[in-house]
Amino acid sequence: MNDQLPPPVRLPGACIPEGTAPWRSADARRWLTAVPSRRWAHPGWPLLTLVLAGVLVWLLPDPPPELLLGTRSEGRTAPALAAVEIGDGYVPLTGEGTVAVGSFPAGIAWPFGTVRVWTLTTLFLGLVLLEAYWILRRPALALAVLGPLTAVALLSDAGVAGAGPAARTVVGAAALLAGLLLLYRLRARARRRAHAAAAAGAYRHAPPPVPVRRPHRLLAPVAAAVLLAVAGYVGTTERPFGVNWLLLVSGTLGTGLLVHVLADRWAARRFTRHPQPVLRVLVREAEDGRVRVYAADDHAASEPLLRFRSWGGYKGEQAGQPVPHGALREAVLYGLPCPGAELTYVAAVDGPEGRVAVERSTAPAALAPAVPDPHSSRTVEPIERAESASTGSAPTEKETVSHPSAPSNPRTLAPSWSAGPVSRTAGALVLLFEAATIWNLFDNEHTLRTWLLLVTLPFALTWAATALNWRVTADRSGVWVAGGWRVELVPWAKIEKVECGEDGLVLQGPDGTRTAVRPTGWASLDRRTAKGHVAGRAAEGIRAMLADPASRPAVDSTPADQGMPLGPVIVLVAALVAAGLMWLS
Repeated sequence: MNDQLPPPVRLPGACIPEGTAPWRSADARRWLTAVPSRRWAHPGWPLLTLVLAGVLVWLLPDPPPELLLGTRSEGRTAPALAAVEIGDGYVPLTGEGTVAVGSFPAGIAWPFGTVRVWTLTTLFLGLVLLEAYWILRRPALALAVLGPLTAVALLSDAGVAGAGPAARTVVGAAALLAGLLLLYRLRARARRRAHAAAAAGAYRHAPPPVPVRRPHRLLAPVAAAVLLAVAGYVGTTERPFGVNWLLLVSGTLGTGLLVHVLADRWAARRFTRHPQPVLRVLVREAEDGRVRVYAADDHAASEPLLRFRSWGGYKGEQAGQPVPHGALREAVLYGLPCPGAELTYVAAVDGPEGRVAVERSTAPAALAPAVPDPHSSRTVEPIERAESASTGSAPTEKETVSHPSAPSNPRTLAPSWSAGPVSRTAGALVLLFEAATIWNLFDNEHTLRTWLLLVTLPFALTWAATALNWRVTADRSGVWVAGGWRVELVPWAKIEKVECGEDGLVLQGPDGTRTAVRPTGWASLDRRTAKGHVAGRAAEGIRAMLADPASRPAVDSTPADQGMPLGPVIVLVAALVAAGLMWLS
């Protein structure tokens, strides 16, 4: 049995810029060991520090009441550490009603309305949650926000101003330690950038433009605007039960999305406007859809260096069959490789005379953990099939689909894959929640929360209908994808590659078009069930048929094989139930 990988697919020479240096294993090893201790550069440490500080502050006893009181020159007493002085009075940050000092109301007048004082505590909590996310994904931003956030925590009752000296000391020390850990992480990134720049040499080249536009690029800005508008409206209302949670969720998500959009667009604009260092590397697309980067001479793909998700398209004319999914390919990497970097790569698709893929990272790059070689498991399968043939056992579904030479002759069948127990359970729970929302329209008063849930009803119904009854079927015409509202045929000629993530399956065409079915479940939980990760098996089966056209089914699938969308059925049932309730009322 030969465990050697096939040689990497060569990149056309015209796509390699002048002076492009190979990123060799020796340089990559120095790049990996540029940080004295990779353990302390892990993003979990500063986050764990702040979480432990919060738990410790919560466990500390309350201070004596006399520590919470302060006096003004007029002789009036007010909680100096638990209030903010505005005008002639004190405004408590956690106040619920009218402040009984002078004539100051329970809200602060702004050009867009009156902001209730209780919203400040909720906004502070939302900023704490955003800081936790930025620590994991954007350490530079997290470090910039850490100082002002610590000051607010120490000086306002939304934090620990009224909790006593011990709590303030714990918070200050934790913030200092978290800041040092973030600085260490940023320093590690700078050292890796310096090593990558030395390996790339003095040549710089402009990154090539991606040949297709990124789909749904306006979705995040629109969602951020809607969520922030909801948060702004909620912040100017009275405080009925549950509104603070609505403000927390909408404000936090809206701010996070807005910062994410602005940071990504700023990084992309800076990246494309300036010439970038270039390196020759090897790339491989993993089963989760992420691209993994290897050293140029690591033909065994033994040590992945970086991983990131990407989007893009193809340039050139097709020459031969596309390389199979997971094949090692030569590539040119634009940008300095390091965690959090913006990168573009040009990789081979059909070979040295064919097309190339031009793709750009859609999220900051991350260090790639050591992963098992996906080809190593496939080398065992011929032995397993031989053993099953000798014992007379029936082939499994994976053998039937992924290996068409199995005895069951899959060309006479139209294989299909459908929703598993995890997907259907999640869909049923969402559907039950939305049913309760509709029932509240007839049973209770119409609050803001009810109307917001009603606005999200179409998206939730689509999600639930897909999760309950999604199906993917392959026949001689192509791949049929049954989602929440329709069944769509994707011809074989329109499928270039198949991606399978944690919760979805995507068929991508040569022109960059994407047909997705989501959600298909949750891969981590699906693997623990008896049915397994169905979407992963579907991706493997379709990839095998793409690589070997002779293995595709020779028959057409029936409507029963293709599945039926549940969205129209759910809407019809909901309309009938609503009409019945209105008639009875």
